[in-house]
Amino acid sequence: MATLHRTLVAPFALLAMVPTVFGQACPARHQFKFSDGGQACISDYAFAEEAAVGWPISVQRLIPVSGIYSITSSPRDGTCPAVVGMVISRKNTNTPLIAQVRDEPREREEAARKDCQKKVDLSKAADTSCPCKLVIEDGVSPMTQRDFDSFMATAAAVRKP
Repeated sequence: MATLHRTLVAPFALLAMVPTVFGQACPARHQFKFSDGGQACISDYAFAEEAAVGWPISVQRLIPVSGIYSITSSPRDGTCPAVVGMVISRKNTNTPLIAQVRDEPREREEAARKDCQKKVDLSKAADTSCPCKLVIEDGVSPMTQRDFDSFMATAAAVRKP
């Protein structure tokens, strides 16, 4: 009986040891790093719950376990429409081929940026400049944490709890 109890409890004990980011559990596939060495959990940001262009589900649900993906976004400055582009790689995945799957980082970034920009351009006022930028690629942001928070209009103290 004690062996059965340990067998049932062991997996839950391991889950309790999952590293945390900002005081809450963050699945490894949702963790990302900034160019200045900081780290965050994608679920700390509101865009994680938005559907990416061409996908019916949220960005955080789309992030593949392989960690090979590109996410672009419009600026969140209040004058631009909130749009997220996302493209994943089919390398190391068991998913069927789909329209938004690309293999090379440059190809993924370009496709995600084009998807994002096309939707922004259709949605925005003609006199507003709203360039989509790469915000996360393969678990790393090309921005510092400060630049990322500024671009996403999210102060550290205002991130989702």
